[in-house]
Amino acid sequence: MDAAYYQLKNTMKVLLAKEPTSRGKTALQIYTNHENYKRLIEDERGLGGSRLRDGLLGYFDESRSWHYTEIQGVRIQVVREQGQ
Repeated sequence: MDAAYYQLKNTMKVLLAKEPTSRGKTALQIYTNHENYKRLIEDERGLGGSRLRDGLLGYFDESRSWHYTEIQGVRIQVVREQGQ
């Protein structure tokens, strides 16, 4: 998830630099395989500390409070690859 997150972060940075009017009009998605998707929703440790809530990527902090992972204020949807 970390590599995908940093790739999206860089893409969003470049997009907003070239197309500033796209701010607030952009959706972010990460596609993952069935095994990783299952870990994100079922494993208490998640995947690299990340979990899913309502299909959106996030994490629990030290006090067990939930936080959505965001890039430039946009939440990240995780989609399971089809055919898995």
